[in-house]
Amino acid sequence: MTRGQLQHLPPSGWRAPWYAYPQQATGERSAVVIGAGIAGASIARSLANRGWQVTVLDRHPRAAQEASGNPQGVLYTKLSPHFTLLTQLVLSGYGYTLRTLHQLLPEDGVQWRRCGVLQLAGDAAEEKRQQGLAAAGLSPHILRRVDAAEASALAGVELAQGGLYFEQGGWLNPPSLVNKLLDHPNITLRLGDAVTELAQNPADGGWVAMGSDGPLAIGSIAVVATANDTMQFDPTYYLPVKRIRGQVTELAATSDSKALQTVLCGEGYITPVRRDRHCLGATFKFEYEDLETNDTEHAENLAMLAGLAPRLYQALGGERIDPAQCHGRAALRCTSPDYLPMVGAIVDRDAFLDCYQPLARDASLKLSAEAPLIRGCTSAPPTARAAWSPRRWPAKSSPAC
Repeated sequence: MTRGQLQHLPPSGWRAPWYAYPQQATGERSAVVIGAGIAGASIARSLANRGWQVTVLDRHPRAAQEASGNPQGVLYTKLSPHFTLLTQLVLSGYGYTLRTLHQLLPEDGVQWRRCGVLQLAGDAAEEKRQQGLAAAGLSPHILRRVDAAEASALAGVELAQGGLYFEQGGWLNPPSLVNKLLDHPNITLRLGDAVTELAQNPADGGWVAMGSDGPLAIGSIAVVATANDTMQFDPTYYLPVKRIRGQVTELAATSDSKALQTVLCGEGYITPVRRDRHCLGATFKFEYEDLETNDTEHAENLAMLAGLAPRLYQALGGERIDPAQCHGRAALRCTSPDYLPMVGAIVDRDAFLDCYQPLARDASLKLSAEAPLIRGCTSAPPTARAAWSPRRWPAKSSPAC
């Protein structure tokens, strides 16, 4: 279907024009990707696999230094029992991520491990949700219900409740994945240079990423994968991204805690051992934006663990653990107001509002005008949800990656 055909669809075949795919790029196949986290690296690799020449820019001296930089991230999917389009997207992303890991990284217990994930039912509402999912007809290889006894056997530690078991889930080291994705002959990586401006050449529609000392890279398309910093660029300033601070805590493994065989999730999570350490968290703070770890949030993570798996908490030291002696990491997640993915072609905001202003009076109108896209500019601000299993995640379907 061409964009012109959208103007002439019969009423029964009407489709919202703002969902139409942009025209395929022709001519030079070069791209500028701003941001070297999981989102930027994944997009760069996908383009490179298709023969594009890609320049990836990041202000940090190494890739994966923001929210994609935690030592261990949980890989599973939090679903709704209602099979919405978002649920289908989440499941597709989950499968794609697993295939990518198998293809690119050795399952060596350092870069990643498919150890399974237990999502425990901590209250009656979660129990009901899990029962609905278990009865939804998904393959048991994706998820299945287990009681407390089976959950304990799978986890290797005593648990007081059952939950959903994702046998293909596990944990990964996000920086390992990012660096592997960026290792491609068609990808040029420029680190340590901050992009201060993203501008389009009106003559040919190409894009130039500017730094403080001049141009850094040019391409026929530009991809903004800068999470919370998306708002600093003129084409994407209006996107409603918001910051959520998260802090993880790392604890030295003990002989008893090494028995943990699966990831445990509930209000938070804890991972099996990687390099003699467990990772647990993460806090969920809208009001703070600093990146220094603090004892208060370490204490919150320890309290979460005490409620999630009391025996494991005791095996790690229990009340003897001093939050002031804990190590960890803090970063800013990026999300949208409704927690849905935000990815795709960028529109001219003012022209978009003018174009579809009649919907403010009558939302049932079937308008046919094409969306005023900014040619060659796309965005993917919320990053790497596979690498975060944030506390108080919304109950509806949420993408795992």
